[in-house]
Amino acid sequence: MRKIGVGIVGASPLSPGWAVAAHLPALKALPECDLLAVSTSRRDSADAAARAFGISATFDNHHELLMHPGVDLVVVAVKVPNHHQIVAAALEAGKMVFCEWPLGKDLAEAADLAQLAATCQLRTAIGLQARFAPAIRHARYLIADGYVGEVFATTLVGSGIGWGPTTDRSHVYMYDKTNGATTLGVPVFHALDALTFMLGDLVTVEARLAVRQQEVRVVDEGSNIKATAPDRIAITGGLRSGAVASIFYRGGVSRGDNLRWEINGSEGDLVLQFPNPKGILSGIYGCQQVS
Repeated sequence: MRKIGVGIVGASPLSPGWAVAAHLPALKALPECDLLAVSTSRRDSADAAARAFGISATFDNHHELLMHPGVDLVVVAVKVPNHHQIVAAALEAGKMVFCEWPLGKDLAEAADLAQLAATCQLRTAIGLQARFAPAIRHARYLIADGYVGEVFATTLVGSGIGWGPTTDRSHVYMYDKTNGATTLGVPVFHALDALTFMLGDLVTVEARLAVRQQEVRVVDEGSNIKATAPDRIAITGGLRSGAVASIFYRGGVSRGDNLRWEINGSEGDLVLQFPNPKGILSGIYGCQQVS
């Protein structure tokens, strides 16, 4: 069987992000995939990718990667404001796409890309990966098996990790709500994906968002910026099953658990705790306790 040729946009070993931490190890473990190309935004990082990943097709722009004849699937792992441009270009080039969440910086961008994918009739996927975490899958099995009986309610409290009182220049963009990489857009929706995977869809929702950390220190520049992205998110809702859900996220990190999730039922409770700052975002980070 012919392998799927994969090209990754945004896999610089000089400033390793999600592509280096998650996608590259996964690709190495998948015998049906073959990493053929990587593009970054600079020639020096493209050259570093060639050395680090052992591939010859490295580019300092995504346009050349999209022209590579062996690339069937393009993985888009760059900052959210650049998703629309790159995903659209990949689809128009006839490539399948795996794009990290969020798909676009707002609803209009996401809807446009969904329509384009349907028009091009190409396979696509969005990186909402919390449902693949071993702890989440195990908890889902326990609930389906009746561990807590009938689910009455669930309460999830988490940390955004980013969107705290300090940042660096490379992450300043996350504090501008127009860029789409907000506490709501990233960690909250990753958590909601896990919640609905485990317990079913929300059918009613009420929410309140606030910008409480209005001034943020850029530590590597010694300057301050004004934040417009909400850093406190409170959501309540009802699940299709009739259970009640409450979700609260704060920017930054906690002195305690950075995620605590309780599922309350007729036969008792199920509690998940994630002390790791990456929390529920990925299956590559462990859950401290399921009890």
